[in-house]
Amino acid sequence: MSQAIMTPAEVLKIYWTGDIPVDVRAVADKIGIEVITTEELSQQGLSGKIEFKEQPRKNPVIYVNAQESEARQRFTIAHELGHYFCGHSDSCREDPAFNLSPAVGLYEERQANEFAANLLMPKIALEYLIYEKKEFNIENLAAIFEVSPLAIHFRLKNLGFIK
Repeated sequence: MSQAIMTPAEVLKIYWTGDIPVDVRAVADKIGIEVITTEELSQQGLSGKIEFKEQPRKNPVIYVNAQESEARQRFTIAHELGHYFCGHSDSCREDPAFNLSPAVGLYEERQANEFAANLLMPKIALEYLIYEKKEFNIENLAAIFEVSPLAIHFRLKNLGFIK
């Protein structure tokens, strides 16, 4: 399968079943990306990485740190899918020693994080829970979307629900 650059909204439209939480492992599977959970990444200080086996971007593999929580693993998978759908190379991943100085990978990492947030916490689902179900507790929303409270906090802030 050739990689096509898609927005999170397009990915959700095509691959999302509408269930919450979004099953990012199923999304990866549907597009032919294998997800491997491994202990080795903890030794490298990484949460995850994507490797493209051959060009043009056929059958990539996402590796996820087995030492991290399920919520973190889900975000990592969504983040690596962001690299894939944004057309990044596997060499742009963040170095564990990376500080927030201007670096080549900074833009790509932020873009992948934004992609992950949009994929894991679809705006339409958040709006439904907040406006229709009157659910505005960060801990409850984090549990519903199976993300960290910090992730849901930033998503709500970026969408303008909180300051």
